[in-house]
Amino acid sequence: MERPEPELIRQSWRAVSRSPLEHGTVLFARLFALEPDLLPLFQYNCRQFSSPEGPGEDQSWQKGMRGEGIGNAAKGGSARLEGVQRGALERWLSLPAAGRPGLTPGLAHRLFALEPDLLPLFQYNCRQFSSPEDCLSSPEFLDHIRKVMLVIDAAVTNVEDLSSLEEYLAGLGRKHRAVGVKLSSFSTVGESLLYMLERCLGPAFTPATRAAWSQLYGAVVQAMSRGWSSE
Repeated sequence: MERPEPELIRQSWRAVSRSPLEHGTVLFARLFALEPDLLPLFQYNCRQFSSPEGPGEDQSWQKGMRGEGIGNAAKGGSARLEGVQRGALERWLSLPAAGRPGLTPGLAHRLFALEPDLLPLFQYNCRQFSSPEDCLSSPEFLDHIRKVMLVIDAAVTNVEDLSSLEEYLAGLGRKHRAVGVKLSSFSTVGESLLYMLERCLGPAFTPATRAAWSQLYGAVVQAMSRGWSSE
C-alpha cells in the first residue's frame, strides 16, 4: 500500500479536530445507519467480576453473556480442556451465539483457570440502547466517541511512522474481536469516516484527500486485523 500523503491528512484533520465530538457523532450516526446490527454491541453500566468466584456464586452472570465474543475467545481454551469438559464446551460453541445457554459452573471455573482473560467478557445488568439516537446522546457513548477520535488523531500524528502504532492497534483489534465486532464491519466504519470527512470539509474534500484518508485507514485496519489473526 502506498504511504498516504501526510500534508493532506494533517490539513484536513485540523478542521475536524476543532470539534471532534460533533464530527465523531456524525461518523457513528452514519455507521449505525449503514450497519444497525452494531448497536447492540454497545452496552454500559455492566457488572463485571473481579474473580472467577463471582460467576460461580451468582448465577445471574449467565444472563449477560455475550455469546459471540465468548465463543471466539473460548476456542483457545477448548483445546486445553480434557474429556467431558472439552466435549461440553465444543457442543456449546456449536450452538448459535444468540441461543447459547449459560455455561455450567464447573465448566466455567475450569475455563477461567485456563483462560483468565475470558473473565471480563462475562457481564450482566447492562444498559442496552433502544435506538441509535438513544445511544448517540448517552454520556457513556460520547466518551467512546472521544476515544475513537483520539485513536484517529494518533494515526494522523504518526502518519509517517504508522509502524510505531502496530502493537497498540493489534491490541485494539483483539478488544473489538472479544466483544463480537466482525472484521468485515471495518469496511462500513471506513465508509462512515469518509462520509464524516466529506460533511466536515465540503469542497475541500478533494479526490486526492479522499485517497490519502483511504490509504491511512487501510493501514490502520491492516494493523488492527492482527487481532483477528487466530480466526
